[in-house]
Amino acid sequence: MEFRHLQTFVAIAETGSFSLAAEQLSMSQSAVSQTIRRLEEELKEPLFVRNARHCEITEAGKNLLPQAQSLLRQRQSLMPAGNLSPEEYHGRIRVGTSTSGTSFIWARLYQAFGRMYPNIRLDIRTTTHTERTAEDILSGALDIGFLPIPYAHRSPRIEQVVLGSHRTLIVAHPNHPLAGVKGVKPKDIARERFILYERGINFRSISDHFFALHGITPDIVGQSNDTHLIRTLCEIESGIAFLGDWAVVDLLEQGRLVALDIDTNNLSEQLGAAFVPERMTRAARLLLQFARKRTDLLPDVVLQSLPEGWMHYSEIDSP
Repeated sequence: MEFRHLQTFVAIAETGSFSLAAEQLSMSQSAVSQTIRRLEEELKEPLFVRNARHCEITEAGKNLLPQAQSLLRQRQSLMPAGNLSPEEYHGRIRVGTSTSGTSFIWARLYQAFGRMYPNIRLDIRTTTHTERTAEDILSGALDIGFLPIPYAHRSPRIEQVVLGSHRTLIVAHPNHPLAGVKGVKPKDIARERFILYERGINFRSISDHFFALHGITPDIVGQSNDTHLIRTLCEIESGIAFLGDWAVVDLLEQGRLVALDIDTNNLSEQLGAAFVPERMTRAARLLLQFARKRTDLLPDVVLQSLPEGWMHYSEIDSP
């Protein structure tokens, strides 16, 4: 009995299909069938009942499955990482970020990792805001979280890796009186109607720092944790908003929103991965390594260098 026999058996049992297992393992369907036939001959037990449409695992197969899965996990933990092919890695990673972050920034990274490591299950969770993502990392509900760096109330137990950075914009409808105006000053927007993120979201901290820095008491007409909603409210001229360039780059290109020409220095933000080091499994370390290597999967605006003099909003001195 060889490990490749067990790997093929587990792939069929977990997918419920010889054809899907063949695709997952990059084998022909006939090779998968031959491998299982050899394993059944060695064990002198049928492991699957096959018909034209599907396969069903037998009692003997059910008894073998947990043992085979355990052996494969042990092999994976004992073997040096460089000796395994991507298909030989097995595991489960609980990864998460805010709903907006998942939609606008990290989705392509998740997809590409899943294709690269088909036997690592990626459980993708979305949270309502950054603080909740951090709480889930600390509690162990998440193995890795993707979030702004640094985030408010950071725990010393959480380690962070920067993957990119982006600019904060103040956006409005193209018909707004300040659209196209050069050198807009903070005092010029002091009486505007603002649509802001709810408290607990990093971007709300950014806007609150801006208001405190310039002595503005904002007229808040809407609050949400939904980036799509905030964009839409700006589009229908309900107010202006603080948004990351990654969230509105498409609407700016289409002319459906404009970025006001206002100095938003010190309102930059870094983005990256956060985790508790002692809890990192081999599979989770693979995802972190993949994310650091494949930053090309992030939106282009996230990979652009910030202008000279920009710093993270958390470094602003209180007025």
